[in-house]
Amino acid sequence: MPKNTRVGRCVGKLTRKYGYGGAISICQKSTKQNYMTGKQIRKRRKRGGKTKRKTRRKRRTRKKKHKWSRKYKKSINCKRPKGFSQKQYCRYGRKHN
Repeated sequence: MPKNTRVGRCVGKLTRKYGYGGAISICQKSTKQNYMTGKQIRKRRKRGGKTKRKTRRKRRTRKKKHKWSRKYKKSINCKRPKGFSQKQYCRYGRKHN
């Protein structure tokens, strides 16, 4: 390791506080230089193969409870309800006189 590089000087200062390995990792990230050679670290390109796309996670939001409109409630035929919800509405939801 060349001692007179930014990485080398940084490692010398941080070794006591973070230990040798910790100091190397911190200094390589901050100076963007390789510890062994002192040269600039380059990002490698991925060649070929399948690329993974980053997908954003959807935040869970509470869905609003949709209320039935008066028009829809009036349109329900309780003598012949269609589906579970309408059957329950006819049994318990509608006011019986």
